[in-house]
Amino acid sequence: MQVIKTVQNLSGEFIPPPESGSKKIMRSVLLFPHFHDTVELDQVRSMFDSAYTKIQPHITLVFPFSSFYSAAKVRTEVISAATGIAPFNITLTDVVVKDSFLFMLPSEGKESVKALFHALYTGLFRPFLPSVLEQEEFIPHMTIGTCSSETAQGRLSAAKAVLGKYSALIDTVTVEIIGDNSESIIESEIPLHKY
Repeated sequence: MQVIKTVQNLSGEFIPPPESGSKKIMRSVLLFPHFHDTVELDQVRSMFDSAYTKIQPHITLVFPFSSFYSAAKVRTEVISAATGIAPFNITLTDVVVKDSFLFMLPSEGKESVKALFHALYTGLFRPFLPSVLEQEEFIPHMTIGTCSSETAQGRLSAAKAVLGKYSALIDTVTVEIIGDNSESIIESEIPLHKY
């Protein structure tokens, strides 16, 4: 008989043991806004975002984490966290630099994104909350590129010159597996409901 020990992380929280027959998988939980026209957005991402060919424009709710959780366990947790959050409209307009990233920020829908983020990080995913977000408030955003201190202003100006307003209905939360080549593999889609 195999004995599986429970492990504590550095914060003193217990990490669940591996589920029988499972392997460690890298995942994240995302929103994929399906914008009507993304020509300019694709143009900016192709220039400044190395993940452009690997994943569609997205808003991250649970940042990449590696666990032994089964697909069913992750899906159940996302369904539980999303309960009571209705589909909502999101509009992204502002382009900003934050640390070494170019972000688009929502002018509409940010409270719903925050509600999902906080609901997801209060349960199963709590041990995986990035340490920076234990000290800073989560800012809903869509990453459109990276930059250095030297390239930040030029990239920000270039992005602002072509990007406009992007609106979409958010009615689904997506769980992705991050593949060996950092590609996005959709594992599960959870519809949002009013009830």
